[in-house]
Amino acid sequence: MFSPHGDNLITSEYLRSSQRIYIDNYTTLIQMTLAGFGWSILPRPIVNDYVARGQMVELPLESYPYTKWEVGVDLLWNVRARLGPAAEWLKEIFSTQCFHTK
Repeated sequence: MFSPHGDNLITSEYLRSSQRIYIDNYTTLIQMTLAGFGWSILPRPIVNDYVARGQMVELPLESYPYTKWEVGVDLLWNVRARLGPAAEWLKEIFSTQCFHTK
């Protein structure tokens, strides 16, 4: 099993394996899965094209229901320093997309 989430999953419905490798990015995780190293836990939007092309197969298991993955993101900045263009853009996107800013 490959997973970028380690033991930090917020629910217990995820399958476990006694032989685990934790990968810190989806690109490597996808490459290892495609190379046949094992199965992986990946967000559906990232693998939809692979599934459509027949390169990956979703395991339809009752004990592993589809769950929307939500990833928390914090945006912190020094109020005494001027934000650059990228940080201003990100702050604007966060504040207009129902995200909370402080």
